[in-house]
Amino acid sequence: MTEPAAQKYDLRHHDMRDVVDRVEQMLDVRLDSDTVVRKRRTIGAATNTGSWVRIELRGSERRTGPVAGQGWGLEAAQALTGVARPQWFRGASWRGEPLRPGTVWRVDEVELIRDAEPIRTKKEWLEEADALQPQWWDDLGASLKALAATDTTRLATPDCLPVTAVRIEADVRKVFPEVADLHPENWQWTTAHADLGWANVTGPRLWITDWEDWGRAPRGLDAANLWANSLGSPSVADKVAQRFRPDFESETGRIMALWRCAQIVAWGQTHASAYVRATVEAARIVEEL
Repeated sequence: MTEPAAQKYDLRHHDMRDVVDRVEQMLDVRLDSDTVVRKRRTIGAATNTGSWVRIELRGSERRTGPVAGQGWGLEAAQALTGVARPQWFRGASWRGEPLRPGTVWRVDEVELIRDAEPIRTKKEWLEEADALQPQWWDDLGASLKALAATDTTRLATPDCLPVTAVRIEADVRKVFPEVADLHPENWQWTTAHADLGWANVTGPRLWITDWEDWGRAPRGLDAANLWANSLGSPSVADKVAQRFRPDFESETGRIMALWRCAQIVAWGQTHASAYVRATVEAARIVEEL
């Protein structure tokens, strides 16, 4: 099977100077090399005009299937209200042929966040997360509540793949074959960010970034993502669980937490504290279900 383009080209390790040059010419800006943030499929940097530019790679396979036609997430997110997100200014997209066949590229220029930074980029990020003020948690809760109530036709795509009951059940049963029927016909569906981790939220003031995957998803996905992202620190994980207790106490929310545990266990990093906590929490959730 052909490797998806979004996995073939890891932007952290490939030379993308030609893409950056094209973006600078297209937007008539210069990117500040001292501010560049590289992730697996995105590159971000501040500009000389006081904005932030975000370059995203997608495989052309995303233009077909269940998520075809739902547009680019960051631009589409401008329809959201009551959510702490940077303002979008403009964007453009283009095909990567002939240099990188099978790719589609997107650039968005957005508001530059000046009073906060992504928490996970900090050296002691779990300690930073543990020290967040109550107002920050209140703001996050309000944003996720407004997001969950949003009506949209978009389907969430965590890890670049559409979120479906078939996918979730397969992932869970691969790691925990003893799990009984998860009854997807009873799941509650809301609207989620779908990639809510400490790298995509800022502090000390809350902004939620990286909106390419948002859409409809089972209830509790965002809470489960942030909780799973916190399992290396019991106090942070417990704080997330307490703050989003209604989601975790719902049957759908429990299944989302179990799904995230299954993904952590499947990675097999048995030496990691998150792995140990995930196995313990998974056993508890299976018992509850």
